Amino acid sequence: MTKNKPLLIIGGLVAVIACIAVAGIGWWLGSPLFLDNEVAEEFPFEMPSEEEIAAMTDEEKAAAEAELVEASADMPDTEMEEDMPEPETEAETAEDWVATKTGTFAGKGGTYQGSGTATIYEMGAERFLRFDPFEVTNGPALHVLLVANPDGTTQDDFGDYVDLGELKGNIGAQNYEIPADLDLSLYNGVIIYCMPFHVTFSSASFGG
Repeated sequence: MTKNKPLLIIGGLVAVIACIAVAGIGWWLGSPLFLDNEVAEEFPFEMPSEEEIAAMTDEEKAAAEAELVEASADMPDTEMEEDMPEPETEAETAEDWVATKTGTFAGKGGTYQGSGTATIYEMGAERFLRFDPFEVTNGPALHVLLVANPDGTTQDDFGDYVDLGELKGNIGAQNYEIPADLDLSLYNGVIIYCMPFHVTFSSASFGG
C-alpha cells in the first residue's frame, strides 16, 4: 500500500490541476455573460458652455475654436441607417409619403464639409425631415436646424429657425420629426450647427 501512495498523491494532484484548468476555462467562457464591461471615455477636450464662450476674449475664442477644429478632425464617424417611418394606419403605405421640399448639402469650406440630400416628407398631418444620403464633418454638440435663411452663418443670420434636436450621426440615412403645428412655408433650408461655438458645419437650401 505504501508503494502506491506516491502514485495516489500524484494522481490526486493531476486531478486537482485538471479541475482548476476546467474551472478557469469555464470562467473565461462564461464571464462575459454576467460581468459588465463599462466604458466612460471623456471627450478629447472640455466643451465650454455658451455663457463661458460669450465671456471669452477674442484670443480665447480663437484658441477654443482651434481646439474645436482639432477635436472634429479626431472624432470617429457615427453612422446611421434609418428607414423611412412606418405609416400610422394600415391603409397608408410608404409610397404615400410626399416629398414637399428638398435640398443638397454643401460644406462651408475649409475644415467643415458636408454632402447629401435633405428632404421634407409629408403625409396628412405627419411631417419629417430625412437625410439620405448624408455625410458631414463630425463635431461636438451638432444640432439640426430648420432655418428661414440657410445662407446665414450664425444664429443672428438664420431668421426664424427651429431646433429639431442633436444630429444622430454624421454619416448615413436619418429622420427628424417635424412638429405638426410648424408653418413650413417659413423655412427655406437646413443647417448642421455647433450650438456652443455658433459654427455652421453644413447647410442645404430647399430648391437649391
